[in-house]
Amino acid sequence: MGVSRTVILFLVAACTDVSRGRAPDSQPVVVELHRVADPAPADRWWGMYNIFFHDVTPAMRDSLRLGASWTGVELAEVAHGDGLATVYGARFKTAGSGEVQYVVDSDGDHDLAEEQPLSFHVLKGADVADVAVEVRSRSGTRRLVPYQVLLADGYSYARIAEYLMGSARLTGGEYAVRLRSASADNPFYALDGSTTIHIDQVGDGRIAEQTIADAQGAPAAADEVQPSAPFMLAGRPYELASLDSSGTRLVLRPSAVRVAAVAGFVAPELTTRLLSGAAYRPADDRGRIVLVEFWSVNCPWSERARPALNTLASRLPADRFRWVAVAREADSRVVQRHLETHPMSATVALYDSLTFARYDPAPATPLFYVIDRGGVVRFRALGASTVETVAAEVTKLLDSATVSGTRR
Repeated sequence: MGVSRTVILFLVAACTDVSRGRAPDSQPVVVELHRVADPAPADRWWGMYNIFFHDVTPAMRDSLRLGASWTGVELAEVAHGDGLATVYGARFKTAGSGEVQYVVDSDGDHDLAEEQPLSFHVLKGADVADVAVEVRSRSGTRRLVPYQVLLADGYSYARIAEYLMGSARLTGGEYAVRLRSASADNPFYALDGSTTIHIDQVGDGRIAEQTIADAQGAPAAADEVQPSAPFMLAGRPYELASLDSSGTRLVLRPSAVRVAAVAGFVAPELTTRLLSGAAYRPADDRGRIVLVEFWSVNCPWSERARPALNTLASRLPADRFRWVAVAREADSRVVQRHLETHPMSATVALYDSLTFARYDPAPATPLFYVIDRGGVVRFRALGASTVETVAAEVTKLLDSATVSGTRR
């Protein structure tokens, strides 16, 4: 796997208010962001993106300046995308040397011959090189961005080696905010999915970038905030209002939304039909803990999650728990054939465009929602690796409901 070297900047943000540095809960909240360098992420290579080297076409040879002594030259687009001038990288050998070298057009002038070869070092099993790249939008905006090129297992990658950090200050406390570019093709920041946004919604000073179990073993959902969805902060609903392209200022505003596929909000209706042809009525499940899974017959990760979910369903009473598995396929015959060899202890439903738009617009599978007895979303998690944490959340809610029932 080849890896691209990225230079990383880290941002630390702080919000200020007139009197005590905290915004009134009815007013927009301004989060000032600062760059933080991220050359060696603690858990994974965030934003890593495959880059593919290929032979130089005649048109590219005419538009780029390459070294006169270079042989076997191949080019790759280190960064490209809508509204972005392409940043090229090259790999080559020089006459009399068998060593493969890499360069990146760091100043965007299409003159790769003037660039210094990248210097790699070994980090976390990959060869990693850092390079500062001047990225340009086609509208003329420029920004110097730290990139990394990574080489590993025969593949090549690139990533942006920085993130933005800030703090949302409310009367209920301070809430850490972290923004990352979703890939090396997103050096400018926007509320359109190209930027990944995490907010410490618990207010404990930590940001959970993945669904995990905490130190006590309790389930903890990822703190990711979706650009088009509301979220809870200090017990109140907020939404993302604006973000400047250079990533210096994020604005949050109070939200009037009360129904959303987000923890703390009333779960949207599911309009899907069951495999049997009957309509599914979420209202019939009031009083139950409901696990809604979005899955696909063609998703191997859905199958990896299946054994644990079948086990969970087998040990919980049907009058207190329901697992609703909504397929990404609309053809009942396709789903039924799959279930004959991959049995599920779930109430299986078929694809419905409105339901997927509300819950899983990407769409990504497997995606899980845990909904409490009152119809409120309590937990959201993506991926087969989260299934044990999802099961723990279901168990926690059932145990809580048992204690509450006993007290009554």
